[in-house]
Amino acid sequence: MLAATTSHAQVLYDASLASLPGDQGYLAYLPPLGTGGGSETLVSNPGPGVPAHVRMQTLPENSNRGGYFSHVAFPPFIPLSPVNIAWPVLSSASGYTVRFDVRLQSESHATPNRAGFSVITIDSTGKGIELSFWPGSIWAQEGGQAPLLFTQAEGASVDTTSAFARYELSVHQNLYVLFKDRRFVLFGALRDYSAFDAASSGLPFNPYTTRSFLFLGDNTNSASATTLLSRVQITQGPAPYRFGCQPADIADDSGNTLPSNLPNNGLNEGDYNAFFGAAGFFFQASLGPSAIGGTCDIACDSGDPLPLPPVTCTNNGVNEGDFNCFFNNLFLPCP
Repeated sequence: MLAATTSHAQVLYDASLASLPGDQGYLAYLPPLGTGGGSETLVSNPGPGVPAHVRMQTLPENSNRGGYFSHVAFPPFIPLSPVNIAWPVLSSASGYTVRFDVRLQSESHATPNRAGFSVITIDSTGKGIELSFWPGSIWAQEGGQAPLLFTQAEGASVDTTSAFARYELSVHQNLYVLFKDRRFVLFGALRDYSAFDAASSGLPFNPYTTRSFLFLGDNTNSASATTLLSRVQITQGPAPYRFGCQPADIADDSGNTLPSNLPNNGLNEGDYNAFFGAAGFFFQASLGPSAIGGTCDIACDSGDPLPLPPVTCTNNGVNEGDFNCFFNNLFLPCP
């Protein structure tokens, strides 16, 4: 996930422009088919310290739905097409990052497998990930076939309600990684959701088989939420952030190397054990240049912490520079 730099961001929505997402040409707000539904309200002057935003409201009824789609298809406008002809190709092979600045103000769900706010991204091959937001946690929807399809998979405890946060969903190869305010939150494999039955859900198209697709909102009649959204953008390339909070933070509290969905409270015995484990420093030091990018490759040959990509210093793998860097940082707190 750190192998490439990001390029110019394509802004899909910027609430500071004092207009709704649909007015900015990349995303369409679609309430559910049939009766009832959600609403969108522009909040241009929310007060000091709070960014302008659009309020998506599907509370109080769980049956209410609504959200922002990158693609639309209603008769007679089939086949499916992007809202904007300049919509980017989302290639997981080269990587892409979806940024969305969000605060989940409130949420209600009737089952443990649904959420009032979700983000879906499907790449150009048909694989993707759906992340669901609750107060206090974010978790992935499982793919495959029923009965596992759309059930809770990996997740993490996250404060989603107290303030706006900058989330970045980075997709590269067959993995996704979620960052909150540039800190690692969650990772896992991309899923195949193509078994979704769109017709029984009242949709004129299957979003989960739509290539290069994006959705943000409430897509279920079993949950509802009030969600505040201030910015959405897509950048080609994976997000250039470290998984740990500083160079010596290479493992979770149990010693599993990062990324890990298990608790990680910064620098502790878990990092020490991972560094000196069987697959740690001494093993990787024997690999020469093949160890570049390994879990113990945290420094330039000089001992200075590796910069985020692009790497401009001399780095020949795992050596004395990484050893010195590890111990220079092990006893320092996370920033």
